[in-house]
Amino acid sequence: PWNTFMGHAIGAGAAFLSLAVFGALHAPSAMVDGQVSFGRMAASALAVALTIGLQISTRSSHAPAAATTLLITLGGFPANIATVVTLVVGIGVTTWLCDWGRRLVVGEFHKPWVAKLMDWRR
Repeated sequence: PWNTFMGHAIGAGAAFLSLAVFGALHAPSAMVDGQVSFGRMAASALAVALTIGLQISTRSSHAPAAATTLLITLGGFPANIATVVTLVVGIGVTTWLCDWGRRLVVGEFHKPWVAKLMDWRR
């Protein structure tokens, strides 16, 4: 869960920072325009480099987070607060559900009330 959530958070943060550095927050989307502006291209390169570097330094490597980074820098997701909220909620819920499901299948629940709840598997 740490790698997934932090990896995407780092990727999104690096994307917004890079767009701001290159003044491309409001540049036309490459997905709509069909062309990548210099600002978006430079922001994409910087954002992916920052994402990889920060993920390694925080021990939260998660390769799919680079896709989140590129979706933001290339304009697939708009650079606004709604995108941040959507990413946090979506990634948070997905991470929680997947971790809970993994623990259910593997049997890693350690709390007594959860063990009783899961007793139906036996």
